[in-house]
Parts: sequence; C-alpha cells; structure tokens
Amino acid sequence: MGAIVGKNTMVTFGANNRRILGMGTWRLTGVTTDMIEVSEFCVDFKEWLCGLKDGGEVSFNGYLNRSCTSQLALMDVAQDCDCVTSIRFHLSCVSTAGGYFYPMTITPFTRSCIRITSWEVSADKTGLVSISFTGKVTGLMDYHT
Repeated sequence: MGAIVGKNTMVTFGANNRRILGMGTWRLTGVTTDMIEVSEFCVDFKEWLCGLKDGGEVSFNGYLNRSCTSQLALMDVAQDCDCVTSIRFHLSCVSTAGGYFYPMTITPFTRSCIRITSWEVSADKTGLVSISFTGKVTGLMDYHT
C-alpha cells in the first residue's frame, strides 16, 4: 500500500455510519502502557513489567454545520458522558482508498468505546465557525480495511 493523502479523510457516526458534515481532520494517539519498576537492591539496571494499558485519546474537528444532527448528537453524548461505539475515523472518503479506525468489541463482556470529554466552538469574524471534539478511548481501537 502506498502513501495515503489526508485531504479526503472523514468521520462518520451513528447506526448508519453517516458522515459528520464538516469533519475531516482527526487525530488518534493510540495505546500506551503503564510501566512498573520491579528492580531489586544491588542491581545495575532497572527492571520493568508492563502494567495496565490506556486506549489513548481521539480528537477531531471541522466546520460547524447547524443542520448536521451528528454534531448536535455528539454534544449531547458529551453532556451525558455516554459510551460511543458507532464512530469511525476514515482514512479516505472513497471506500476503496483506505480503511477506518473504530472502537473494537473484544468479547460480549468487554467492549471498546469513546467517551466525548469536551467540545469547543470557535468563531472569528474573518472565517468560518469551527467545532472540535475530544474523546477518551476505553479499550482498543481497531483498523478495518
């Protein structure tokens, strides 16, 4: 697979994976692991074990569109601190050009999700009004081709 041009990225949300109008910029930090030091006295080097994993964070932004029900729904999700599973971060808006990242269901008892932690609207008298969302990932984001 060659390089991917980011100009056609998009974010979709909801049961029908509808495109969130105006959203084309996103960032996913990925998994980090807590490291636990277990060194004993009289050793020259520290010894480490892997602890709990952190699913990372996701942020996405674009232009505010008052007719976009998905943007309004995500604002409500943030207010209620709901767990979002039906969100996709696409590498391309052309389905044949790339895949997407999504919260992965591991087993019926463990599922990944994103909790929207904040949203922000920003306006400037010389430009379009923008909106941004930030979320915390619980579990694992998977990649689907």
